[in-house]
Amino acid sequence: KAMLNVVNVGENTTIVVDLLSKALTRVGLPNGKVLAKLKGLKNGATFQVRTPTAICGARGTGLGVEVFQGITNVQAFEDVIYVQGKGPDREPLSAIVEVPAGWRSSIASGENPTPPAGLSLPEGITTIIGLACPLVTNRSITEHKPKLCHSL
Repeated sequence: KAMLNVVNVGENTTIVVDLLSKALTRVGLPNGKVLAKLKGLKNGATFQVRTPTAICGARGTGLGVEVFQGITNVQAFEDVIYVQGKGPDREPLSAIVEVPAGWRSSIASGENPTPPAGLSLPEGITTIIGLACPLVTNRSITEHKPKLCHSL
């Protein structure tokens, strides 16, 4: 059976599963990088990644989220993802930005997301390779030591 929902956890990444239900899966990402391919979510279900500076949501799509030096960078590589900044109190800010496939946005602390900008070719290739080597699949989270699974 093909894996429909895959979350790839990057090296030196910390994730916390905050909520796991039929309608919402919420993952905390204090640092590091995750790539998610979501094709098997039930109708109306949402997958959310929460970082110190942003809330990133998806419904049946592919996305990459990275927290680096206090800034959240998001990439959409299928469909549309929704991004919202967080204020100094960690509460969501009012602006929600839609990031279409092939585009990215960045969110600094206390700010709204930047307007979407096109992904460069290397960014897109990195995302595709990351999904080709899933380390966490179908909601089962295991400890792993990163390994080289694909090279260009």
